[in-house]
Amino acid sequence: MSDPAPIIFFVAGATRGLGLGFVSQIPVKYPSAIVYAWAREPSSSGADALKRVANMYPGRVEIVKYVSADEVGNAEVAKEIRTRHGKVDVVIANAAICSGLAPVHKADMNAFKEHFTVNVMGPIVLFKAFYGLLKASPSPKFIPITSVGGSLVITVSGPLQGVCYCSSKAALNWISRKIHFENEWLLCFPFAPGGVDTDMLRTTIADDITGKFADAVEKQGVPLTPDAAANKMIDIIMTATREGEGGQYVNIDSSRLPW
Repeated sequence: MSDPAPIIFFVAGATRGLGLGFVSQIPVKYPSAIVYAWAREPSSSGADALKRVANMYPGRVEIVKYVSADEVGNAEVAKEIRTRHGKVDVVIANAAICSGLAPVHKADMNAFKEHFTVNVMGPIVLFKAFYGLLKASPSPKFIPITSVGGSLVITVSGPLQGVCYCSSKAALNWISRKIHFENEWLLCFPFAPGGVDTDMLRTTIADDITGKFADAVEKQGVPLTPDAAANKMIDIIMTATREGEGGQYVNIDSSRLPW
């Protein structure tokens, strides 16, 4: 009797933070899994932590060059995976940026363009490139990583000024739900990790001169480490169903967030 085919994962935004947590935890939880991990510059020092994880799991963690929203590059990565495995089972669209805190009337238009390119167009281009690979999977999952900041209920009426980031995540939520309704064969839902102790979180706290973001984070309690957050999220992703989580705005505690 032949061994079952390995689960093939693709993690975008894998060089640090939550993405690196996913790449670190998947091989532990799924010893037969193969993880393709995105790095914008695989040879740079910024990818050193990811390379250390790959060295721990030779042949099971593969680093690939990937640039968010680059249609040619996404297609090349998909072609490589198709040649090797013929499918992808789980795509975690984690690549994102967060910068330029300001109210709408002071928002920088270049920052808006950059956020929507990376945070919205990036997952769309990724989904388009991996569409056929996901369709070849017996249990395909496309999971965009969102944020509570994308809610039109929770944060939009408050003092937080991350308009570029939050509006891009609201758009990503819409795209994720649309993907769910358009593809009855697929599990897709926007997944919010909550407070995670990452460079992005610390930078946002430092950049917020109002101090309101730090207050909001403090009220949530001690942020999870990236490994701890990824561990919880992997469990939810791998047990989720289209009927249960599909098209829902899911929080790390399995609750549903208001759109």
